[in-house]
Amino acid sequence: MPEKVEQDPGPETVSIGQYDPLKLPIILEMLRDRGIFAMTKSPLEKPDNEQYGIFGKGREVLLVDRNRAEEARRIIETDVRVEIEEMRDSLSEDAGVDFEADGLVPLGWLEPEVARELLSVLEQADIRAKPEYPLDLPAPPYARADGRVRIHVEEMFVDDAKEILEADVRSALAARGITPAEPLIGEDE
Repeated sequence: MPEKVEQDPGPETVSIGQYDPLKLPIILEMLRDRGIFAMTKSPLEKPDNEQYGIFGKGREVLLVDRNRAEEARRIIETDVRVEIEEMRDSLSEDAGVDFEADGLVPLGWLEPEVARELLSVLEQADIRAKPEYPLDLPAPPYARADGRVRIHVEEMFVDDAKEILEADVRSALAARGITPAEPLIGEDE
C-alpha cells in the first residue's frame, strides 16, 4: 500500500477588505513581491464568479496570509499608494492629456476593438476623442480585468458619439465579422 503523503494546505487567509478592481493587480503584485500570499476570490483575468454575488463583490475582496495581514495593510496604505500616484503622474506625462482641460468627458468603457473603430470614425467626423491609455501598447497594470478602456469625447458630441457607436461602429465591426460584447458601453466596476 502506498504511503499517504500529507499535502500542505497553504497559508490560512483572512480578508483585509474590498479594493478597487483597477488597483488590485498592483496590490497583488506588490504583496507577492514581498513574499506575502495574496489572492482574490475570483481571478482577475476571468469574469466575476456568480456564486459570490450573494456574499458581496467577489474579485474586490482581498485575501492575505493571516500571519502577515497587518504588514499587508501597511504596504497597501504606503507603498501601493505611492506606486499608484507615480503611475498616474507618469500616465498624465506620457499621454500629455488632461481630459477635463481639453474639454473631453468620459463616454464609457469599450472593448479595445470597439474603441479603435469608434476613435477612427470620430476622427473622420472631426470629433476629438481620446482613450484612457494608448491602445497600440500593452495595457497598463491598472487596466480593467475585462479589457475595456474608457474613451473620452468632446462634451458637446457625447450624444453624437453614442449614435455613431450604435450605428456606424456596430455595422463596421459586423462587416469584419466581429461581434462585440453587450452592452457596447460597459458600466463602471
